[in-house]
This record gives sequence, C-alpha cells and structure tokens, in this order.
Amino acid sequence: MQYRANYREIDLDALRHNVRQLRKATAKDARLMAVVKSDAYGHGMVQVARAALSAGAEALAVALVEEGETLRQAGVDAPILVLGATSPREAQGGVALGLTLPVCDPAMVKSVGAACRAQNREASVHLKLDTGMGRIGLRTFQEAEALAEALKHAPHVKATGIYTHFCLADEQLE
Repeated sequence: MQYRANYREIDLDALRHNVRQLRKATAKDARLMAVVKSDAYGHGMVQVARAALSAGAEALAVALVEEGETLRQAGVDAPILVLGATSPREAQGGVALGLTLPVCDPAMVKSVGAACRAQNREASVHLKLDTGMGRIGLRTFQEAEALAEALKHAPHVKATGIYTHFCLADEQLE
C-alpha cells in the first residue's frame, strides 16, 4: 500500500538536452563525465547513464564497484571511474570489470597491482586528492611522493587522471 502521494518523473529528454548544453559550454578537447552514483541520485542509474552517454558524455562515475558492475551488466562499456575507496577485494572486481579505480596511498596501489597480476591485466587508476572533505585522498607532499614511488613499482597500474571532491562545493569563493 502506498501512503504518500509523491512520485518521481524523470525527463530523459531534458537530461540529454542538459548534457548537450554542457558539451557546448566546454572546450572541444574536454571530456565530460556524468556522475551516476547512488542510482543517479535516485533517478535510475542505467537509464541516466545511457541518456548522458548518448548526448555526449564520454565517461561515467560511480561511488562503488558494485555500481560499476551494474552498469557493465547492463551493457555499458564506457569508461567508469569509482569515486569511493576500494578494498583489496573490491580492487579484484574493479580490475575484472575494467573500471578506473581510485588510489591515494601505497596500500591501494598494492591492492590494484595484485589484482592486475592475478588477472594478467592492466588497470587504470585516478589519484584522489583530499581538498577538505576528510574522507580519502592525498593530503601532503610526502603522501604524494610515497604514492608516486608505489606507482613506479606497479607496472600494470596506470595513473590516467586525478580528482577531488570540494568540501565547500555549494559556497561561493571570494
């Protein structure tokens, strides 16, 4: 029985329009990544991902390896970045699915490298910077040096990008 009168209606045409507008507003060589974590914020991850990709997004971002797996099972073959920290077990799954995994310390590089060796595959990783959220990410120059050293010794782990999560994303900077 439904007690609430609220419902959601997702206008995929509007979503595609918005993605096309973003493509127009960005440099021609810029790549657009649609964040579809948490079931695309409740809007339906697979349908939103397909709509965004069809309108010009080149990649997707999810919070968890499981979300990347859902997209792969739905036939989505675009690059997918996992934004959240991954355990060694999740690294195994992420490598198998061809997901781009986050790294911010030598232990994470080691986990991804071990998964690569076990599967005889290469993996793409993005370096995660902590710019104030306090969750995961490089915080100091020394941590960055340690990560760079770990990557030197992980030949199957390729750093292909860098990202952060701004802690004050909704506040104006002066």
